[in-house]
Amino acid sequence: MVRIAVPTDLKGNANQIIELAFLLAKEQEAQVTFIRVSKKKDEERQASFRSKILEVYRSKSFELLYEPKFYFGTGDKVEVISNYVNQEAFDFVMLDGCSGIGKMKIFGSILYDLLKHINVPMLFLPDEFEVKLPSELMFASDLKDGDVQRVFHFYKAMSQINPLIKMVHFSHDKDVVTDQKMLDLYKEDIQSRFPYIRIEVVTRFIRKGESLLDLIQQEEKDWTSLSTHSRTFAEKFLNPSLTLELLKDFKRPLFVFKDQMEAQPMED
Repeated sequence: MVRIAVPTDLKGNANQIIELAFLLAKEQEAQVTFIRVSKKKDEERQASFRSKILEVYRSKSFELLYEPKFYFGTGDKVEVISNYVNQEAFDFVMLDGCSGIGKMKIFGSILYDLLKHINVPMLFLPDEFEVKLPSELMFASDLKDGDVQRVFHFYKAMSQINPLIKMVHFSHDKDVVTDQKMLDLYKEDIQSRFPYIRIEVVTRFIRKGESLLDLIQQEEKDWTSLSTHSRTFAEKFLNPSLTLELLKDFKRPLFVFKDQMEAQPMED
């Protein structure tokens, strides 16, 4: 069973995110858990939170295999959310880009801290987006260990929807033939295990003056996916994280994988 977590404070584009969560749950026969974190326990507000979400559920006449669940926590938002989703090992967590959960201020923000501490895949949703199932996904590959496993994970989470996955490697090396051969091997490996998966692989050469960020944005697929990797202090200082840069001005849903060893558990 696919399990989806949705932390929300019901602000901004929360209704769209709730609707998309139910749509994904319906198609994937998944279970969705809505999370609310407050400074102290307030049963009246918890009841109101549950009621508003169920109102969206009933208004769209969703027929789900599993009833939606709710989790209420108190304390620091980042600590409660990250500890809960990590311990429960959700298949992915949906985060919005305009409320207090994922405010588009980067360093020192809730969003930055969630990226730092959550170790399950994260689906970031922009301020405005169309509520629909993805038919195509652009997966940015850097030919590092784990990319094939990440495609497997995404396929598991979206197998009933089965979007076309376009794995793209953006290369600075003019000899793109070698990179393309590696991608072809990735494709063979993936399709040998999951014959029904729809996948294309392609290498794009980054020319002088071109921005990797712009090239990724130009891939006009329904969703974009990429993974984060550990970097040295110097790399972090000199080169802003591509993930964070994308999140500053992303226009489409962004599915982010994080290496399991990178996630930093919150202290008690």
